[in-house]
Parts: sequence; structure tokens; C-alpha cells
Amino acid sequence: MEIRDSLYTMRFVFSIIGGAIAGFLKYGLEQAGFVIFIATLIYLVTVYYAYFKYRKQNLKPDLKVIFLEGLGSYIIFWLLVWIIIYNVLIFY
Repeated sequence: MEIRDSLYTMRFVFSIIGGAIAGFLKYGLEQAGFVIFIATLIYLVTVYYAYFKYRKQNLKPDLKVIFLEGLGSYIIFWLLVWIIIYNVLIFY
């Protein structure tokens, strides 16, 4: 698997985890700042993990590529999972 493919996969999985955490904690729009903070922390964990993973494989990691690859998909999937889980739990 290429570096970019593994970055996208890792960000996709972590966005689902972060969205599920936000949804199951039932944080609505009133506490959106805290949920965004959690999502940012999870994203930064993926950045550091990817940086040290590629450094360990003796590849020269480019921080700009590691930071920006998958950022949009992370935000979209995180928001989507958060909204779906939050709405399902509110109505049931």
C-alpha cells in the first residue's frame, strides 16, 4: 500500500471513531466546541503516528503531505458520522 493510500485509510477509520465518540456522548450544537477539539486531537494523533511510522521505515516524511492528505475526507466523514449517530440516538 502506498503512503497516501495508508494515510487516507487511517484518516477514514479515525474519522469514524471520532464521529462515533462525539455521537455517543450526545454532544449537540451547544457543546460543538468541545467536539471539534476532540476531533482536532484525534487528527493530530494521526499526523504524529504517520510521521513516526514513515520515519521508522526510513522514508523521508514530508510534513505538508502528511498533514494535508486526507484532511477533507476526515472532516466530512467525521461530521457525517457524528450527525447520523447523534440523530439516531436523539430519536430513539
